[in-house]
Amino acid sequence: MEKVISTTKGKSFIFAVCSFIFVLIGVFMFIDTPSVGFAIMLHNSGLYYPLALLCILFFGFCGTYYLYLSFVSKPLYIISKQGLTFKKRVFAPNDLLVPWQDIKTATVAQVIGGTRFIVLNLKDDKKYIHSGFYDKYLKGLSINIKICDISEPELIQELSKHIKISK
Repeated sequence: MEKVISTTKGKSFIFAVCSFIFVLIGVFMFIDTPSVGFAIMLHNSGLYYPLALLCILFFGFCGTYYLYLSFVSKPLYIISKQGLTFKKRVFAPNDLLVPWQDIKTATVAQVIGGTRFIVLNLKDDKKYIHSGFYDKYLKGLSINIKICDISEPELIQELSKHIKISK
C-alpha cells in the first residue's frame, strides 16, 4: 500500500500571505520617495528601484505559487514497497524513485531557523547528486518535514517500516 504525502495547505496559505506582504513593501518602495538614510543611499546609487522591482517579481512569484499550493493538494513524496518517490518540483522536472536498497540510513536534522529535515544517507551519492532533489548542504536526499501534511512522528513511523532512522 502506498502512502502519499502532500503539501500542507494551511502553511502554504501563510507563506502566500507573507510573500504578498513583501510584494506590498516593494510596491511602496516603487511609489514612495525614500526618506531614510539607507534608502536614500540605495536611491542615489541607482539600486533602489531595481531592488523594488526584484522584490515585487520574486515575492509575487513565490506568493502566487504558494497560493496555488494552498488550494491544490500536490503530492510531495510517495512511500511504497518499491521505495520513496520524490515528486517533480520547480528545479526537479521529473519524479525520482529511490529504492529502499539505495538508502543506508536516515537522520533527522535541524538547520538554522528551526526547519527540520529527514535526510536520507545514500549508498551511492553520485547516482542522485544531479537529480534536483539532492541537498549538498545536508549531504543527502532531504524531506522537509515542515511542509508535509502529516506530523513528524507519523512520517518517521511510515519511513521506519522500510529504513532505520536515527534522531
